[in-house]
Amino acid sequence: MPDSTSTIAKTANITSKVTVEPPLHMGPGSEFHSGSVGRYCFINAGTIIYNDVHIGRFSTFARRCQIGGAEHPLHHLTTSFFRISRNWFPNDPLAQTAELIPNSRPPGRERGQKILIGNDVWIGAEVVILKGVSIGDGAVIGAGAVVTRDIPPYAVVAGNPARVLRYRFDQQTISELMELKWWELPPEQIAELPLNDVERCIALLRDIRARDRG
Repeated sequence: MPDSTSTIAKTANITSKVTVEPPLHMGPGSEFHSGSVGRYCFINAGTIIYNDVHIGRFSTFARRCQIGGAEHPLHHLTTSFFRISRNWFPNDPLAQTAELIPNSRPPGRERGQKILIGNDVWIGAEVVILKGVSIGDGAVIGAGAVVTRDIPPYAVVAGNPARVLRYRFDQQTISELMELKWWELPPEQIAELPLNDVERCIALLRDIRARDRG
């Protein structure tokens, strides 16, 4: 669970099913139901992260995002959860006694349940990410996007469904960043990097990794 270095709003809700590497920020009305989250992640107000979501380090969520959550059965007679969950109409005798039907995956859907969000990912306001999606390190998801498929590292995407618009850096730079994995360094070393100079950071990271290899 979060420690004293984390900032958890009084109206935020994080369950014991979430593994936290602090510090973590969770804004008012935000929720995290189950999964894991790395250090220096920022979850802004109203963002809801549902089950089996695993987030790397230094990732940021803007306001009112929805990560995971129930997907309705388009292939059933009704998309309603009336016969799928007792939670929907707790005061209705019929809804509480009718035989329940499993919420099955539609034929042909290949996406699973787990959501993987990498390191240094920026997710804009009101983004929706469907179950079974993986988002690569360094990706940027534009506000209001609906992510229905995997996003490659350092891609900038937007739209419904989300599509790649461009990449943050050239492919050579991306390859080096993916190899150097700056987010795995001790925080004290990251705090000394000139983060506004990517080329200089790469040179310093090469030196650090060379020293680590002995």
